[in-house]
Amino acid sequence: MESTMATVNKTKSGTYELSQLQAEINSDATIVPSCVSISGRGQNLTLEFAAALSAPEDTQLDVVIDEHAPVEQTIGVTTLPLSPLDNKKLAVHPSYKPNIDGITTYAVWAGAGDEVDESGVLVDDGELVVDQNFI
Repeated sequence: MESTMATVNKTKSGTYELSQLQAEINSDATIVPSCVSISGRGQNLTLEFAAALSAPEDTQLDVVIDEHAPVEQTIGVTTLPLSPLDNKKLAVHPSYKPNIDGITTYAVWAGAGDEVDESGVLVDDGELVVDQNFI
């Protein structure tokens, strides 16, 4: 029995989150074949579907991809671990450098910027621990 899998190549400018995008595609009522895998490099996306898409499904796929906006995950400062360097809370902040398509960079800081005096003035802004890249 032959496989009916279909590969579709698309582009997406800006940022994307692959598992979130795949869930959005699979929850769209217009797109019937299941998206079984998705990969991306830069602006190029490769999607594998359980069957070939019809013209209306392909058009709707373009809409879903265009409207996709990754959900930012918020990390509560109180849930962050302490730095082994100075026993201060770690803080994670998105960074725009280096700017690589499809990859989000985060800076991890020792000292979450929550150490203020009674007047609200920041007394300790922490030190950069490491830059980390996440796809």
